[in-house]
Amino acid sequence: MSRKKQANLNQTRNVKEKQDLKLPEDIVFEIKGCFNQYNGENRGGLNRHETKSILTNFGFHGLTSREIDEQLARDFEVDYGKQLFTLNELMEIIKKKWFNFGGRVTECEDIYKIFDKKNKGTIGSNDIKAVFHQYLDFTISDQDIMEFINEVGEEGGTISYEDFATKMGYQ
Repeated sequence: MSRKKQANLNQTRNVKEKQDLKLPEDIVFEIKGCFNQYNGENRGGLNRHETKSILTNFGFHGLTSREIDEQLARDFEVDYGKQLFTLNELMEIIKKKWFNFGGRVTECEDIYKIFDKKNKGTIGSNDIKAVFHQYLDFTISDQDIMEFINEVGEEGGTISYEDFATKMGYQ
């Protein structure tokens, strides 16, 4: 097979792979819930303000309203005058952000930072216990925490960012 044909075949595969990418089911569920909350009157879509409110929870956090508008126009080809967004359009924007513009990586880094509060570059059992104690209504045993660390992490009872990202499905 010629190099040109091989390059075209590879390009076709890459496009197909990108089209087949799907958001995790928990994120899809959350997006649908947010959409339905705003779209209670079943207007067929959300206005621009409501859409931007949802986007701040799915990869557009820390941006001003104007910065979101600029990013939508630049990266997602959304016209500044567009005022109504359907669920499918919202999902496509979030999907592109997640896979093409670092949304997945940013989320993983943010979650890792919750555990690695001291920015050590590793998570240990005390870090996990502190976060679980803060966020869960039930107790996780030390044995369960150590089993998780040993399954995911490196020898020595710690979890690196790379191991965390791999185990949690971000890489």
